[in-house]
Amino acid sequence: MNSPTFSVIIPVYNAAASLRRAVESVRAQSFTDWECIIINDGSSDQSLVNAFALAAMDARIKVKSHDNQGVSFTRNVGWHLANGKYVAFLDADDTWQSEKLATHLAFHRQFENADISFAQISFMNEENSLGPFSYSSVPNHILRIEDVIGEHPICTMSNVVARTSLIDKIGGFANNLSHAEDQEWLARAISKGCVIQGIDHHLVDYYDSPNGLSSDLMAMYDGWQSFAETYVTEAQFKKQDALYCRYLARRALRGGSGAWQACQFAFRGARADQRTFFANPYRGGMTILCAGAALFIPQFLHRKIFA
Repeated sequence: MNSPTFSVIIPVYNAAASLRRAVESVRAQSFTDWECIIINDGSSDQSLVNAFALAAMDARIKVKSHDNQGVSFTRNVGWHLANGKYVAFLDADDTWQSEKLATHLAFHRQFENADISFAQISFMNEENSLGPFSYSSVPNHILRIEDVIGEHPICTMSNVVARTSLIDKIGGFANNLSHAEDQEWLARAISKGCVIQGIDHHLVDYYDSPNGLSSDLMAMYDGWQSFAETYVTEAQFKKQDALYCRYLARRALRGGSGAWQACQFAFRGARADQRTFFANPYRGGMTILCAGAALFIPQFLHRKIFA
């Protein structure tokens, strides 16, 4: 049996409501040479039942399950099971555009030195079907450590395609991290010489779920602090702290996490390194202005106003 080009890895924890949507976006891919490995991480809802139902519909879908071990451990399990030349990660509450895999394959064939690729994502929410409320920016250069530690243009592991062989070169995700584990892995990849390049094309829909791991911004910040100083100097850390706090403040506003949390991150970032925080005057100034204004605006309007 020939190995597939892509191994799609979907870690699942209590995502019964969204798993089908995610998997159907894989099945809708224009490039069809893939396997999909769904790994249930000890869910207490109907996730495992739904996963087996999806596998019964398509022989390319495989299901594994274990007791709850966390997202890093679960992704690593899927990666070790992967048979494809490339691994493509997808969280169970996100979706892909139909040309996702075909576009990444064409990119890697054109840029053979690229070890990891990513694209533009749209930010969605579960509350309405009005479409994206904003899009990510894709840098036009090979990513540096400060890029992934600072404003994190990749945003989510649902946006990552990597050579399967990288697990032998740089290792998998840190099992002790459940938040910011993607940034730690990406920083480690760059530190070991991996080339990460972006595709300036919308390929991923990121759903801002109130129950998702990425909705806990303070936990993300704590996870980030636990590893960031490993990869940068003390002086660089203050600059990256300013950028990451600005990034989290904007996510708090965009995702409706609350004005007070947005203010906390905004002012913490400005205190960490004021010059770096306002290096982009528009982005820095608007973050501070909007965080302050949000205190006087009902929270249900935050998404509509600040997206």
